[in-house]
Amino acid sequence: MVALDAVGFVFVAGLITALATGIGAVPFFFFETISDRGNVALWGFASGIMLSASLFGLVREGLAEGTPVEIGVGMLAGVVLVVLAHEVLMDAEIDPREYEEADFKKLILILGVLTVHSFPEGIAVGVSFADLGLEGGTALFGF
Repeated sequence: MVALDAVGFVFVAGLITALATGIGAVPFFFFETISDRGNVALWGFASGIMLSASLFGLVREGLAEGTPVEIGVGMLAGVVLVVLAHEVLMDAEIDPREYEEADFKKLILILGVLTVHSFPEGIAVGVSFADLGLEGGTALFGF
């Protein structure tokens, strides 16, 4: 029963993380347009938050458990994954109906990268709760 409680707790934590992502988009439903300067500032703000979370949260936690080489390999794998997602999405044949092709491709690229980005967030949530006393991932399923 402890394993099921732990899985439920991790699931709820992941669900809260997903809801926070959606809540972050809510304010933008109230603006019809955002100026170029505002857009750049918001991209910078989001990048700063993600970079800070990575460097001061995830990397620090990783270094407490592993080596700089392991962290570097993981970071490099993440960069390669994002670059590959970018290449695949940029070469995709897209049939925009209501949008200019460039804007639609940009939308698909952003959604694709954010989807790929969500996978490591799930890993981060799982790793954050790895100290719940479960031995390996198979313990989550009762094996």
